[in-house]
Amino acid sequence: MAQGSPISYVTYVIFERHNLFTSCSVERNVMLNFFWFIDAGYLPNPYHNNCHAADVVNYVEFMLSAVDGGFIMTLLNMQEVFAAIVAAAIHDFRHPGKSNNFLVKAGHSLAVRYSDASVLERMHLAESFILASEPQFNIFSGMKPKQYTEVRKAIIEMVLTTDLSVHLQLVGSLKTALLSQNKNDVMESPMMLMKIIIKCADIGHSSKATLLHARWSELIIEEFFLQGDEEKELGMEISPFMNRASENSAKNQVGFFEFIILPFFDVVAEIVFTPGFKPILDQVHRNYNMWKKAEMLQLKNIKDILDQVFCVDEHRTVSAQANRTSFVPRPSHIGVHNSSSPRGTGNSGTPAMPVAPSPPLTSTGGGGPSTHHNSMCVTPPAAAPVLETPDEEPSPPLPGVE
Repeated sequence: MAQGSPISYVTYVIFERHNLFTSCSVERNVMLNFFWFIDAGYLPNPYHNNCHAADVVNYVEFMLSAVDGGFIMTLLNMQEVFAAIVAAAIHDFRHPGKSNNFLVKAGHSLAVRYSDASVLERMHLAESFILASEPQFNIFSGMKPKQYTEVRKAIIEMVLTTDLSVHLQLVGSLKTALLSQNKNDVMESPMMLMKIIIKCADIGHSSKATLLHARWSELIIEEFFLQGDEEKELGMEISPFMNRASENSAKNQVGFFEFIILPFFDVVAEIVFTPGFKPILDQVHRNYNMWKKAEMLQLKNIKDILDQVFCVDEHRTVSAQANRTSFVPRPSHIGVHNSSSPRGTGNSGTPAMPVAPSPPLTSTGGGGPSTHHNSMCVTPPAAAPVLETPDEEPSPPLPGVE
């Protein structure tokens, strides 16, 4: 259905559902061009790929339009809704499958360029806005200057919020508002609401149906191990939770829930979404209890945990994601893209992203972007798909909760 371009499909349906083409003056061909290149620019990482991005887009739309009867939609204007959808789609664009900490430790050129601060998030933003600077990809061209300034600011703020290094700051702000009984300060701030929504979506697999949560957890753990493997090969200190040789996935996941997930979802449930958020919060706690059970059983290996606690079929391994996507096989080493030298290497000596031909556009007479956006690792279809919206719009599903 998505023809290997899940972001393009999901965003198109959402744009149609909420009339964003008209309200934000976006041409359909330009929109398809932009999101198709965004789709193709995601690397075939186990976790940070275009399926994750599409999942985040879907979750954002669900939070906006379905939770508590969609009351958040009444608090935002259509430009803010547009910004939230775009931010979700691009929030991990060209993610190399390595963490900010890896880039900083390696002294990579991206870390140098962005002064070690939210390196990946700033790269995702820069790459996306450079793409949109070309006419055939400019989804902002129909906006007035003031509208564009506001939308760009909102997108930047939301994507930067996905950096886990600022997570505690967001949670602290929400707890302060709750303790001081200033909930209205949050509810009357569109920017704060959008930050909360994209954060919920980005770590949203923790609130999905148990088997689906287990699947996403397996994928992120494998991506962590791949980074640890490369750190070992490069003679770097292996980052916490990323050493394949000393795996303790149950303990790590329990810590992640207790330190990151539960404090955030608990305060969001109290300050923003009541009572419609309760099913999501309940699912978060169910998933947490599964990891606690695994820890109690002293299970460390993710495969054992999936089999004995989550009861996932042993054949559902990381490589099985190829059955549902158009990803090409992952090379033994996928490095970090260096935009100043697309075919070279970064400062760390890590190979740059392999370069594939630019996919065609939906409009005629156009070529690929004149900058370095032809570094794609996803097999593109013959042409950017023209997607159709179903005649009857189904109710937005609860993402991943059965």
